[in-house]
Amino acid sequence: ALSFLNDASLKSRDLMTWVGELYFERHRGTYTSQAATKKGNRTSEFLLRDAEWLSCFMPEYPKSYPQADLEAAWKLVLLNQFHDIIPGSSVREVYEDAARDYAIVAKAGESIVDNCLKEIGGRFDTSSMECPYALFQNAAMSTEGSIDWTEPNVPTSILIDGEAMPVQLVEDMGRRRL
Repeated sequence: ALSFLNDASLKSRDLMTWVGELYFERHRGTYTSQAATKKGNRTSEFLLRDAEWLSCFMPEYPKSYPQADLEAAWKLVLLNQFHDIIPGSSVREVYEDAARDYAIVAKAGESIVDNCLKEIGGRFDTSSMECPYALFQNAAMSTEGSIDWTEPNVPTSILIDGEAMPVQLVEDMGRRRL
């Protein structure tokens, strides 16, 4: 390689050089040949953010905060953000390992979220409600979403911060959702 570079240097008078950090200021993302890995990364980031957020609402916070579980999960996510993994330039075995790691992260994160939602939701007084549901939204902006609905009675609205908001039953491909 050294002889090639020396030869190229002698034959060319207009080779560009770069001094400093190899960072392109307009870089805003990474294309990949490993879409499942990139999706696993982003899904894991959102899941662990939700797990952290909900853990802070637990009645025994901060004593009940699952720091060890969250730290272990985040370390797996960060490991799989190594510079060759997300763009898709690693060997097959790396992506097999990443898939296993993301499954571990999903199991841990979903367990934390489920435990938090059960604990937080279990404290609501729903004794006067016919079919109680608790919805948690952690976005700072309005969003849309749906929940699976298997009950025979379909509500026409839900109460959000004291305001009745209309809902609609959507039946599509064998699923019923509000």
